[in-house]
Amino acid sequence: MAHHVKTAISLEQSLFDELARLAHNMQVSRSQLLAEALAEYLEHRRNRELLARLNDAYAEEPDEEERAVLRYARQQHRRIAGAES
Repeated sequence: MAHHVKTAISLEQSLFDELARLAHNMQVSRSQLLAEALAEYLEHRRNRELLARLNDAYAEEPDEEERAVLRYARQQHRRIAGAES
């Protein structure tokens, strides 16, 4: 079983009211709703950070070795595609 930790946060009244209404409509506690929302937010943030790292990695121009591999792959693809025609 997961260990739970109590915490206190301050919210604007309007946000708290919306939280309370939504929790009531979903038939969950405010704590559960906040925990689920935070978990979803953190996952979304991790995914955005991963995407940013991937975009950075692929933004670089290929070096000479990578260009040679790409040329070879294109040649092989043309050879195979030509043999299948």
